[in-house]
Amino acid sequence: MSFFVAWYRSIVDLRWLRTQRKETNKAWMYAIFFLLVMGVVRDSYLLWGIPSFIHEARTGIAQSLPNFRAEIKNGELIVTDLPQPYTYRLPTEDGDVALKVVVDTLSTSTPAISDITPSDEETVVLITKTAMTIRSDGGRTQTQEWRTMPDGTLTKEQVTNFLQYWAGRIGYFIAPVLIVLFFIFGTLGKLIYLALLSLVVWLVTLFAKRDWKYKEIFTVGLFALTAPTMLQILLFWSGLHIPFVYSVVLAAYLFAVVFGRFEATEVYKETPPPVV
Repeated sequence: MSFFVAWYRSIVDLRWLRTQRKETNKAWMYAIFFLLVMGVVRDSYLLWGIPSFIHEARTGIAQSLPNFRAEIKNGELIVTDLPQPYTYRLPTEDGDVALKVVVDTLSTSTPAISDITPSDEETVVLITKTAMTIRSDGGRTQTQEWRTMPDGTLTKEQVTNFLQYWAGRIGYFIAPVLIVLFFIFGTLGKLIYLALLSLVVWLVTLFAKRDWKYKEIFTVGLFALTAPTMLQILLFWSGLHIPFVYSVVLAAYLFAVVFGRFEATEVYKETPPPVV
């Protein structure tokens, strides 16, 4: 079976999907290869994005930051030779702000990220006397307190040297490693989700008295994840976020194949030789 035939029919042909309910080996081979290709398509930007981002960060720091000195001592951060509060913005190629860093270790009260940038559509790093807080562009926040870290110092020269090191060959090595890791964990996540969704569909078939086995539904799902995965990647590249779109589309395919009112056609039966 051609990969491209399976790819096309997985999207547009529900009857064909129903005929694949017992083709478990073919389904596994197709799904793994398809998810690998989609993973490369989705994450290929890392190959040039990571080195470019590191280089831009190093250049921006070298040009705009004074020769500061930061020291962690007894669980507190002390920054000298830097006017505070200090704000650094790392722009993207189109002029938008890719990263905003705010340093304020002198305030008597601890500032909050929401006071600095109310919008969740901007990645912000807030460095205070007691902790570093990072808020991603999706609104997720992580905090690292200095009291959990050992005492030490950091200078501008050390930062730029570090970024120069990672912007070289190491930077180009990181991207393929990340692509492989994203593929492994992304594939595991999709398979686990498909297993759970197939269980739900199978339980519904028991009540509806449909002649489907759990394994057959999961096998069909290995093909049916084609359309929702491609839609998910398309939304990722376009910068749009639609909640639960992957789940809704995949569930729609599975329920349509299992409960659809049509007869499956056997498309791969061999034609017997003519009788002479």
